Amino acid sequence: FRLPRDALWAANAITVVSGDTRAKFLKMFGPELSGKTRTIPGGIRLSLFPETRPVGDLRKKYHLEDKKGALFTGRIVTEKGVEYLVKAAGKINGEVVIAGDGPQRGHLEELIRSMHLTNVQIVPFLKSYTEFLDFYYLADVFVSPAVWDEPLGLTIIEAMAARKPVIVTRKGGVVMAVKENINGLFVRPRNSNEI
Repeated sequence: FRLPRDALWAANAITVVSGDTRAKFLKMFGPELSGKTRTIPGGIRLSLFPETRPVGDLRKKYHLEDKKGALFTGRIVTEKGVEYLVKAAGKINGEVVIAGDGPQRGHLEELIRSMHLTNVQIVPFLKSYTEFLDFYYLADVFVSPAVWDEPLGLTIIEAMAARKPVIVTRKGGVVMAVKENINGLFVRPRNSNEI
């Protein structure tokens, strides 16, 4: 703790990615650093997000022709709350696509089997960033059911750049980007029914 604290005191400026992160940072290292701490949200390259992208081949590849789709992208870890999206899948009139990988993948696959869900696909991490971006255009809605205070959530911003509404939990820095009933909806953490 002492080395980072000393480095912070010596720094001319400190940046954080969200107001939530700033509050936690100042609580941890002291409000005296407030004067040189600035919030600069993370960003994305908007030129990578045209109004539309041709995703017909991708729809065929993943058997999504004429189906609505809910998408999650990211690491499949407990903190991301993906299991609550899977538990909600039985009530979702469409396909649920989980694009990512991580230590919770096996747990989710077992959950899908035990719930006899036929509308959930887990697609491993894609090697091509372009193909990864295509998934946003494939979806009708993006779901990020995080159960921890995520600093910002770039996948949420990417989904919005692809003109997709988002369903997110009111956790961490995401509240800077999502406005209720304008570009998304908030749901309570750990709540499959609301999803």
